[in-house]
Amino acid sequence: MICSLGADRSQIWDSLLAGRSRTNFVSSFEPSEFGLENCIVAEVDQGDIDTAAERFPASLWVRDKHRFRKLVLAAATEAMEDARLRPNTYSGSGGCILGTMYGGSHEVERLVLSTSSRRKARVSDYIGRRPAVALQDIARLYSLRGPVFAIDATCASGAYALTQAAGLVATGRLPWCLAGGAEASLLPSILKGATAIKALSTHFASPTRASRPFDVQRSGYVPAEGAGFLLLENERHAVKRGARIYAYVSGMAEGNYTDHPTQVSEKLARSVMKQAINDANIQVNQLGWIKAHATSTRQGDSAEANAIRSLTEPHNIPCSALKSVTGHLLGASGAVEAAFAALSLHDQIIPPTINLESLDPECPVHCIRKATPSKFDSVLANSWGFGGTACSILLERA
Repeated sequence: MICSLGADRSQIWDSLLAGRSRTNFVSSFEPSEFGLENCIVAEVDQGDIDTAAERFPASLWVRDKHRFRKLVLAAATEAMEDARLRPNTYSGSGGCILGTMYGGSHEVERLVLSTSSRRKARVSDYIGRRPAVALQDIARLYSLRGPVFAIDATCASGAYALTQAAGLVATGRLPWCLAGGAEASLLPSILKGATAIKALSTHFASPTRASRPFDVQRSGYVPAEGAGFLLLENERHAVKRGARIYAYVSGMAEGNYTDHPTQVSEKLARSVMKQAINDANIQVNQLGWIKAHATSTRQGDSAEANAIRSLTEPHNIPCSALKSVTGHLLGASGAVEAAFAALSLHDQIIPPTINLESLDPECPVHCIRKATPSKFDSVLANSWGFGGTACSILLERA
């Protein structure tokens, strides 16, 4: 993975457990030109991108790639290296699925600006705007001959990529499939759009305090960029080649709510969580903790919190809202946070929710505020999205 917390899994995981947020005011462009002076974001440091790029083969023409493609390649190559699947190893046997909302949005913005100013558009901008181009980088590097495609399920895109990959592996169509999410969309046009619907947090002079899920002072989400990938693999195939197994995908469910374009449905959230638990064939009281989607919006946090309470009472299952540290990685969030859930199972520790100074009475959840070592066997990871998308994935300890 790669995000505002660092350039690789180890650095990011350590920062998450320590609650070290790096959210800040916009620095990648001049925000005053667009009325975004108070806009708080979680940017990936250019130095971290350069560090991650050192792992790329020279044949992939890294200098010519735009930000989105670099983030995708950074996370995907780290996942493949960690899984010990090198280029041409098991050549042709795997696939790759990417979840994203905005894809190559930098290239889209450049195309629009070039057109409006009557400048000649760059060919690389035209080609690089498509998520399929980033996927082809991975396909070429690992000689993939299986399914390679992108999914847009808004903020649940990364989670949907995982469920689709898990399905392909579980049904025997593929021995393994790389799946994840990526976003590089901290741009004036996109941030202005989110500001227009009053979705962003702008109320805090201290940027690291702005993302505060379930807190009474929450005022909106903090948009972030980054990417995360996981390798889903048939157990027999993984054991045969001596792979390190972090967790098992034991249950999953998806759903959709059509009654409102932006609100989270409490009823749907509860239903999808329950379906995932049933799919795993466990009881609610066997959950170790729940990874809440919790974006720090008023309605969304309240709806999810009440769904969690109605599902889990009287068991008082703990939960954690990781966007308090990372910001909201939009289409990448479901994949990055599923990776956090897998790491928590592997390391037997629940990561923290920071900035929760006063729990909103409308959010009746038992939220972990400091990294907490514990013994548990399962984690339920939630992802919701604008447009009504909903996805829950249940991971179990390996």
